[in-house]
Formats: sequence, C-alpha cells, structure tokens
Amino acid sequence: MADQVTTRLCVWIVKSHFGDIIASVVNVLASRGRLTFRQLVVFTKIRPRAIRATLLVLTQHSLLWHSSSTSASNNVLLGGKETDEGEEVFEFNVDECLLRLRFGKYLLIAKELFGDDGLLLVQTILDHGRLRFSDLESKIPELDRSTRQKLVRKMLQRRFLKSTSEYMNKSRTDRLAEMEHKVLTMESKNNSAASSSALASAKRLGEIRILAEEKMKKLEEEAASLALTSNSVKGKGRERVPTIDEAVWLRVNFTAFNIQIRNSLIEEAARARYNEGAAAVMRAILIGTEESQLSLSDLRTGESLLPLQTSPRLERQN
Repeated sequence: MADQVTTRLCVWIVKSHFGDIIASVVNVLASRGRLTFRQLVVFTKIRPRAIRATLLVLTQHSLLWHSSSTSASNNVLLGGKETDEGEEVFEFNVDECLLRLRFGKYLLIAKELFGDDGLLLVQTILDHGRLRFSDLESKIPELDRSTRQKLVRKMLQRRFLKSTSEYMNKSRTDRLAEMEHKVLTMESKNNSAASSSALASAKRLGEIRILAEEKMKKLEEEAASLALTSNSVKGKGRERVPTIDEAVWLRVNFTAFNIQIRNSLIEEAARARYNEGAAAVMRAILIGTEESQLSLSDLRTGESLLPLQTSPRLERQN
C-alpha cells in the first residue's frame, strides 16, 4: 500500500503508458493494498472481463504480484480481510512502476553501450514487458537472426537482460515467507517429536530467516540465468559459446542500468570535486570492477579490493 502522493504518481505513469482503465485498477490496488478479484470488481466498478485483461497486462510488464491467499505471509498482509481459502490476491508493484520514469535514460545507455541495434532491442522489450527470443524475429524484423543472437547473448552475459519465470511473479515478502515455512517444516521433520514441539527461540528464528534469504537469493539467481543454457562448441579453436533458450522469457534488468547511472554520478562527482584526471581514474576503476557490481545495495565491489584513500596531491589540485 502506497501513500497518496506515490499513488497519484503511479496512476499518472500507468495512465500515460496504458490508458484510463488500467490506471483505475492501479489506483485501487496502490491505495488499498492486496485485493482479490472480487474486491477489484467491487471497488473499481469495471467489468470483470476488462479487469482480467488489465491484470494480464500488468503481470506482463512485472507491475503486478499475485499469490494464493493461503500463503504464509497473506494472513498478516491482508490486514484481516476475509477471503476464501486458496483465492488469488493481487498487489501492485510500486517500485517497478516508479522505475518507468528512467526508461528514457535506459535507452540512452543502451545506445551508448550497444549501438542502435541495442537501443532497438531494449526499446522493444520495454514496450512488451517481456519477450521470448523466438518472438524477437517478428518484433524486430530489421535485425537478422545472427545479429539478434550475438546481441542478446552479449546483453545477457553483461546482465543488461535477464530471464524471468513464474516464481518472480510473487512479491519478495511472499517468497521469503514461503521459504521460511519450508525451512521450518524441514527442521521439524528432522528433529525428534519432543524437540519439534517446543517453540523456536528468537535467535533460531533469526538464523532461519538468514538461511531462507540465502536459499531465496539462490533461486532468484537461477531464475535470472535460465536464458543461457549449455555451451556449444564452435570454430577450430573449439570456442564454447552459450546457447540461448528460445522458450525462456526475457526482460530488461533495471538493476544493471541503475548501476550505470550510479557510476556516471560518481564520475561526475569526482570531476566536480577534483578534476578531469580524477574523473578518468574513477571511470577506469568502475569499468574494471563492473563484473563485481551486482546490486546497488552492495557496500563494496569485492572482498579483495582495498579501501581507496584520498591522495593529498588530488586535494591540492582542486
């Protein structure tokens, strides 16, 4: 559930991208939180057929989470709302919607790194939310199959594209709650009847949560790497080239583009604080550690890197 200002912004974004009907559904979801299909019909006063089409569009663009009302987290997140056992509930993805404001910047980065072909590919996938490699032939007839393969493979390897699956259609809270429930269930089966009947301590619950987060992160990484399958051997040098699974859905990895924006801001800050030479050094460091930059929340690019110290010479050159 978002606040009023954020809700109005999300509604404005969705209205400009998808139209009035979808914006009306988003307004209800963003302001009221998780709702079932029947509740959406009551609150929006829109025909059920139109709401079904809206939910499909939002799911296609990763703007909607859905899960069963029997999941471990829904008892708390539904806030006491009455739902039938196993009924599907829907939740609007606010963060994903706000990132749509950066689509123009993403396209500029794609053109800078991958040229006009990369710009066309990223724009096409953004327009459709997610696409399979086999669908790109009809969506981008300007590019031949060989060019598409090389471009998609390169963008997957550099993490500007990623695969997605049904597992990612659930919110992170749901995925974490389900994983914690699985860990607790496995632990109770492994323990004796006497120990399993006792309540887990706060320390043990914290350990279970950390273990669940690790397992969930592993599943997310597997879901994001489904597109590149076993390597095929090509050429006299027997070079191994990853094969693209044409049945896997592809989407734009916003995190990789956000890291590029973050790095450009760091470079500009070095240029403003010191000089052009310092900006060039910072740019080289960021490019050299690009493979280690997996998330914006990482505190460092790698465990083996030493902390950078400010040079007195750079201070005097300011």
